[in-house]
Amino acid sequence: MSGILAIIGFTIAGELFVATFALPVPGAIVGLVLLLSALALAGRRRGEAPSAMAEIETSARTVLRFLPLFLVPLGVGVITLGGMPQADLARLVATLVLALVAAIVAVSTVLRLLAPRV
Repeated sequence: MSGILAIIGFTIAGELFVATFALPVPGAIVGLVLLLSALALAGRRRGEAPSAMAEIETSARTVLRFLPLFLVPLGVGVITLGGMPQADLARLVATLVLALVAAIVAVSTVLRLLAPRV
């Protein structure tokens, strides 16, 4: 339970940070960066992964199990907009493909930098 509270707390802190400084970045992203920073600092101080990380990991895995359910409203929206003009549809598909490629590149770069060398 404390793991999900930590995730929510850092998300709220990120939202407050973005609102306070009027940043053009989503508050949830800032909250995740704050959470990552807090875990990295705690791990460095103790010389090992903090115990809070295990609780956060358990909560994150539980949320990830239900991630497809969060995409249902998106699918409903796409189906509802079936009468969209072809020009808009082409731009939407191009944007989605570019976002997917950018996400794959970003995740693979971060994993390469952070994953332990095998």
